[in-house]
Amino acid sequence: MHIRFAHHLFDDYIFRRGVDYMEWGLVRKRPISDPHVFNIVVDGTRPYHIHIAVDDAGHLLSHTCDCGVHHCKHLAASFIMLSQRQNKAYEVGTLLHLDSNINANVQDPAQLHTVVIEQLSIALQAASQNENVDILFEAFEYYNEQMHWLLDHHCYQPALIVLEYMMDEIVSYWTASNNDLEQMNFFRKQTMWIKAIASSYQIDPRRLISDVLLWTQLYPEIKDEVKSLWLQALCVFASDDLLREDILHVVASVSEGIDHPLLLAEVEFSYKLHANESDLEQYAVGHLESDLIRKYLIDTYLKRHESSKVIQLCREKIRKSPKHEDVGWVGSMLEAYQQMDDDMGFRSTLQWLYYCGESNALEHLRNITDRRIWHDIVDDMIREFHQGAFSDWVYRHLLTEEKRWEEMAVYVQKNPNFIAQLHPYLIDPYPHMVYDFLIEHIERLYRREKRIEIIMPWISVVSQYFSEAEGWALVEKYKS
Repeated sequence: MHIRFAHHLFDDYIFRRGVDYMEWGLVRKRPISDPHVFNIVVDGTRPYHIHIAVDDAGHLLSHTCDCGVHHCKHLAASFIMLSQRQNKAYEVGTLLHLDSNINANVQDPAQLHTVVIEQLSIALQAASQNENVDILFEAFEYYNEQMHWLLDHHCYQPALIVLEYMMDEIVSYWTASNNDLEQMNFFRKQTMWIKAIASSYQIDPRRLISDVLLWTQLYPEIKDEVKSLWLQALCVFASDDLLREDILHVVASVSEGIDHPLLLAEVEFSYKLHANESDLEQYAVGHLESDLIRKYLIDTYLKRHESSKVIQLCREKIRKSPKHEDVGWVGSMLEAYQQMDDDMGFRSTLQWLYYCGESNALEHLRNITDRRIWHDIVDDMIREFHQGAFSDWVYRHLLTEEKRWEEMAVYVQKNPNFIAQLHPYLIDPYPHMVYDFLIEHIERLYRREKRIEIIMPWISVVSQYFSEAEGWALVEKYKS
């Protein structure tokens, strides 16, 4: 895989977290003499060290982070940084010129798949002739664009045909060439298409059922979790009495290769849900180890206003320290307290929701609080941060929203890298401090990158807020 396509290694959520780290100025490349190796530090709860190695052509040889998580947000941030500051030796031009706007020229929507497949076949032919699998990454990006377009315009049958071509032709060639698809979790990413097409009820259900059965047999590298997700997507057809036998057949066939009982339980639950079986709730209560099933029960209890049951189910999942991954559970618990008219429980849960990283919760909390005591509540939250109650990101947001410039100035002095993010808030109350930090930040960046274009945005800040003459002087200094 060329480093240019490394973003495909991450799901959308992880990639967005990587973007956040970049925007906060938390990613820095350590100088190293080997042009094939990148050592990067990402400042998070602690400094995380990333090692990325490429060959002469820019293909990834290895990529690791010492956080221990496979394809983590720190790695995502590192690849984003490299994509913005990449050594020209690793830049490659577009290998193909696939027409992304061809849909606008097709008169018959039923024939949309033909032009898309024609373009994909060009990519497949070019990849096989040139023995260059990188071409298929461009085809994959084109494929995603077209699938989004087809589904957004309710062209479900053409979308199914394009999905079949991708899975039957391109994927079979790609998997035979290398393990890129496994690394980028390609098969899991097809779940959204399978689910959307199945839920449309505008295609031949048996055709999609047969496709999924074939693909799970054709590609043994498909993980059990993905097989389970695909079967769950097909279970929507269980609402049709005439299709239940087909669903049970494919579930039985594919489930033979799934070892994890929890994944099998989620498939059975999905079948019972869509088949409207009477013992669904009883089955759900017996399988609370599944988040999918637990969420169903929570939604069911909320609809019935059985709030105490909701709170219990949520508390069992919420960790002792606030994590963004818990936002869903905390949000459901908040709704339960609201149903109960429990103001104290509602306020404390809303505050915990904010600590988990749901920024809108702060405004909600402020709106329901007596203004005479709000300042004291914010002081308490600041004290809790210093006791390790929540993350730096939430703390920075709190200081910004509440205009606590003095605390922010102290924070920036301890964490100078954040001047890149926080300078707009501090320029008026602390202009001298911001100026000094900007000059140091520019110097630090230039020592690390040795490229004036990297520091130009910060020189522009100096020109804008302080002195245009000083900005030009900095340009001349670093040009020379």
